[in-house]
Amino acid sequence: TGRSSILTTSSLCHKMTDPQARLQAAVTTCMDKLDRAYIRKLSKNAYSCMAACHDHSSYTSQDVQQCVGACSTGLQEINALISNELQYFQNRLQRCQQSCEDEVRDTQAKAGGGKPDPSQQAKLQGIYDKCVGKCVDTHLPLVNAMEAKLAGECKKRL
Repeated sequence: TGRSSILTTSSLCHKMTDPQARLQAAVTTCMDKLDRAYIRKLSKNAYSCMAACHDHSSYTSQDVQQCVGACSTGLQEINALISNELQYFQNRLQRCQQSCEDEVRDTQAKAGGGKPDPSQQAKLQGIYDKCVGKCVDTHLPLVNAMEAKLAGECKKRL
């Protein structure tokens, strides 16, 4: 579901900054908590249900397939919801990071454009890093909100 790669590195900043590492750790912790508290139970329930479908000797092959499909529906819905929430979160974060890149480009253009010297490059990198730090500060609380939403959806299916 792409849960492990929520953050991408920017073209302006090839190393992960501390704020990005904090955000990645928060998302990883969130997904781990959901997995331990709900996803494993949902998976176990789905697999137990699917196994039970094969115990009905009166079922036709099609009946067994329908039963198995019905058993996996809740887990599939949760996995799709998690993927969608993570994608939405990543898109929001990328838009914020893109605005940071725009800010750097605008600053560079005001300084006359062209290739910046090492001193200017350090200043531009500082502007970018500060902006990305603000993005992270803005997005960190959203991880808790996303976790709460997903936990609520998982609870409905247990």
